[in-house]
Amino acid sequence: MKSKRLKFFLITIIFCIIISIVMVEKFKSTNEKELKKYAITETSHFISNLIQQIVDDVSNNKLDDNKIFSISRNNYNEIEIIDFNTKEVNNVLEEITTKIEENLKMLEQGKIKDLNISSTFKGKNFKGIHDGVLFELGDNFFGNKVFNIETKIPLRISFIGNVYTSISTKIKNYGLNSAYLEVIVKVEVKEKIVMPTTNTECVIKDDYPIALKIIQGKIPNYYNGEFESNSTTYSLPLKK
Repeated sequence: MKSKRLKFFLITIIFCIIISIVMVEKFKSTNEKELKKYAITETSHFISNLIQQIVDDVSNNKLDDNKIFSISRNNYNEIEIIDFNTKEVNNVLEEITTKIEENLKMLEQGKIKDLNISSTFKGKNFKGIHDGVLFELGDNFFGNKVFNIETKIPLRISFIGNVYTSISTKIKNYGLNSAYLEVIVKVEVKEKIVMPTTNTECVIKDDYPIALKIIQGKIPNYYNGEFESNSTTYSLPLKK
């Protein structure tokens, strides 16, 4: 009788241990996925704001949209083509791309205070450490309140390949005899995030409006009331 009880007790203990291990592994896997997702969201948001600040600074100081493109019209004063001035476009994109590359390099090195970004973002969730950043989890991160997870995680952020930039214009009919013109800088960069237990890669690809204006003239019917023109893409390898 005692041997049966002992056997039952041992089986129960083993079963509980197995269940505990499975639950811990499941929680670890789920938590890791949530951490990866959260880190991508927050770093992408931070980098997008950094790029937005750079684009704004360059466009405010250097951009003259009357120089970077010209509008061609037909005999009916309808807007047919938007032509880019290659030299002017390349000058603007070169400065934007170079500044992005410089700031991303500083971010890799953990030099948060030197970044070309507003002070509001410098201390928000990210703090510079040697060759990386200390990422502070928000209160809403999965499980950090319930399971008392460490709320600060060291990250190494690196950028892969090239920074790609281009200028795009979008134009559509606006009112009776006017058109709405939007000038956009397109930026693409690939990042790698290395965390203590996992790493991930993602592409940050965003459009940054730099000018909005209303111009006279309509768009021909064969464009269905709107069209888009794109400059050639400027690229700069990320230095290591």
